[in-house]
Amino acid sequence: MQWTAEQDLILAELHAKRLGNTFITKWMRISLADVRARLVELGLAKPPASRSTKGVSIAAPVEVSDLESIGDDEDDDLIVIDGCPRGYLVPEQRIASIYKSIGRGY
Repeated sequence: MQWTAEQDLILAELHAKRLGNTFITKWMRISLADVRARLVELGLAKPPASRSTKGVSIAAPVEVSDLESIGDDEDDDLIVIDGCPRGYLVPEQRIASIYKSIGRGY
């Protein structure tokens, strides 16, 4: 598709207003793939990362027998999982990787 300066300006303006790509495609009557590609070319969006290069780690399933009760818990409802903060069901590294994957700090 041939993009004009006017279309680039409109695209950048709509993107700056934080409107979704689906809305932009309907408003400008351009395919979603073209809008995404142009946003990347203009430096307004990050290129999509493939799953293999992203390095997403998934927490390993935990067996109930591996869990230990916390001694000072009155209700005896908190458990301890290796690598997890007290009362958490997901390891600290996994929590940090989730925040990092969405571009935020933990």
